[in-house]
Amino acid sequence: MGSQKVVAVEGGGGRASNRVPSKRYARPETAIVKMDEVPEPPPRNGPVAEQLYLQVRELGQGNALKASFESEKHGEYVRGKMRAMAKKEKKFLSSSRTADGKTRYFWLEKL
Repeated sequence: MGSQKVVAVEGGGGRASNRVPSKRYARPETAIVKMDEVPEPPPRNGPVAEQLYLQVRELGQGNALKASFESEKHGEYVRGKMRAMAKKEKKFLSSSRTADGKTRYFWLEKL
């Protein structure tokens, strides 16, 4: 039979001995300030589906929004999220895609 390598585990309930201890941080300095001294938070870009759905809602009659995704799966995911948003507003989101599925077109239809 072949030779087997035996590895010894030291200390701590079966954990390997090459563990690196975590870095410890000191308590941060604190102070009370007036709200007018607090800077505005940076603008937040919401999820992709929300941004695209807002654009689709603003489209005029006879127009569609073209969106190019990095992958077909991402386009499918965003389409599902957008359809859920439209359904909540009692609208129907239609979509079409290219053969590779990376480019999609979105528009709202009347029910």
